[in-house]
Amino acid sequence: FERTESSHEVQELLSSMHTRLVLVVLACVIAITQAQTIVKVVIDSTDHTTLEALVIKAELVDALVVTSPTTKFTLFAPTDAAFTTDLETIPATLKTKLTADPINANHKALLQDVLKFHVISAATATMASGLPATATAVETLSTGNKLTLKAAAPQIKAGTVDVTVTTFDLTAPNGVVHIIGTVLLPPSCSRTVVGIATTSTDHTTLVALLTAADLVATLSIDTVDTGYTVFAPTNAAFAKIDAATVTCLSLPANKDHLVSLLKYHVVGSTVVAGGLTDGMEITSLDTNSTKYKFASSGNTLTSDGTAAKIITTDLLATNGVVHI
Repeated sequence: FERTESSHEVQELLSSMHTRLVLVVLACVIAITQAQTIVKVVIDSTDHTTLEALVIKAELVDALVVTSPTTKFTLFAPTDAAFTTDLETIPATLKTKLTADPINANHKALLQDVLKFHVISAATATMASGLPATATAVETLSTGNKLTLKAAAPQIKAGTVDVTVTTFDLTAPNGVVHIIGTVLLPPSCSRTVVGIATTSTDHTTLVALLTAADLVATLSIDTVDTGYTVFAPTNAAFAKIDAATVTCLSLPANKDHLVSLLKYHVVGSTVVAGGLTDGMEITSLDTNSTKYKFASSGNTLTSDGTAAKIITTDLLATNGVVHI
């Protein structure tokens, strides 16, 4: 009996040692990986604990530890003081969406968009010496959104906001970090899904129909729990329908049919392109809760044998996302 117990204790000891060894190895691998990236620059800074926490919460660490000879990152890193000050100036609902812990699934993409707006990915990192003499617009990782950079202070313009870099050239093998005292907010932080449509010259028909259906207010709802996905047909898409049919749908007597038609294009949660997987079924908000299926091949949605191609993805807003 004593031998059996002793043997059992030895096995437990060996198992414990193996587990500890695995954890040590993993810790070493993580440490080595971070040591080679801009993420480690942020982690090592006592002035960037908020940025570090948000990057982890948004699950962007893996994207920013990539090391490639053809891709370098330039990160404009707001300090803790910047987050403390600037997050108090934005609407309380938006602040809650960006800082909630755990983050609401409907708003994770919005937080990612804010953080990506601080990052440039290019063949070479943008060092202080490489800033252009004249103001030049540069693409960020926030889809379709640019920062304007120049050598003289203020070096950055984000929309109408001018920002001065306080510390330059904290380098890592996969890029460089510049410290700033302002949080940069992309367009997604100041618009709803309806706002995206109303400012688009390609969606005037959609906006007119939303207005006729009294759905503008509904799709402008922007609470901490709200998340919409709108598959927005262009004017050209509506032009494929007989004009008399569109006019008929706009009549007050046909409002219920119009509401159902438009809600057929809306999902009651935020689904970004990365969340659309091949074969995925999506339930719309129309009267019949119609389902349509996404196919990654061709980037299409299919329902009742009719396929619609998604031509533009991930136009983010405070209350959801629009795919065109």
